[in-house]
Amino acid sequence: MARRVKLQRREGVALVTLPGAGSAQDPGFDADLCASLNGALDLCLKDEGLRAMVLRAGPGGWPVAADPARDYDGPGAARLAALAGRLAGAPVPVVAVLSGRISGGALALTQAVDLRMALADTVFAAPEYALGLIPAGGGLVRLARRAGAAQALSYVTSGHDWDAQAAMGLGLCDAVASEGAIESAAVSAALQVAEGGGEMPFAPRDGAVAAPQRALGDLAAARAGLAGGVMAPVAQRAAEVVEAALLLPLSEALDFEAVALDDLRAAELARALHHVGQAERSAARGGVPAA
Repeated sequence: MARRVKLQRREGVALVTLPGAGSAQDPGFDADLCASLNGALDLCLKDEGLRAMVLRAGPGGWPVAADPARDYDGPGAARLAALAGRLAGAPVPVVAVLSGRISGGALALTQAVDLRMALADTVFAAPEYALGLIPAGGGLVRLARRAGAAQALSYVTSGHDWDAQAAMGLGLCDAVASEGAIESAAVSAALQVAEGGGEMPFAPRDGAVAAPQRALGDLAAARAGLAGGVMAPVAQRAAEVVEAALLLPLSEALDFEAVALDDLRAAELARALHHVGQAERSAARGGVPAA
């Protein structure tokens, strides 16, 4: 049974609420959740009185898969990319209220909206790198186009979590607010843009593309600082995706990211690291990992 995405309307604003992060077995943005969200977007975009959308999650924060690679299983990355494209192409302002742990599918979707507002205790992470992969579904490409090459590459390869304030400095979100104020602030910001026809007062989605020479210079410096060793091919592939995000049209950069993910996922390194990750999660639950 599909996990339901709740839809409410308030003064022309559609409030789209994803199910909150669940147990240690959380499937993340699986086929059911993506289908539910797609259906909610269908209803929103058919509403002739729609003025803005707010995308948020229930208690526990945004869905996050227990297995970081699970959001991209099978056609998962393509599903996420399609949903992100719908959000990016919406004819009304779209605001994301970020909470819990933002990674995987949550990153892909929230980098596609106009304005990203995070609760103070929100955590941002890129666990894909430790599995020999990269964030996909458009997440890495859109982050690079928005925040810059060096910032996107630092986020992917750092190996640590980022709190909301640090993430804002890196370009992962636009503002940090308290729980009591964030939702009203999100609605107000969306309506202000909808009524005035102006731009969001924060980083545009393609801000880094406007100065590609500077971004490429930053990328060259970041590349020089990448660690060698067994993870070097993954880091270099992430750098190639970031470079493509800055130099290619968006659609071609997204295709490049998808091919890079497929190549990395098929590599022996990713298969080995994924097995290790599964074994560690099984051991943490008290189970016995497969041989």
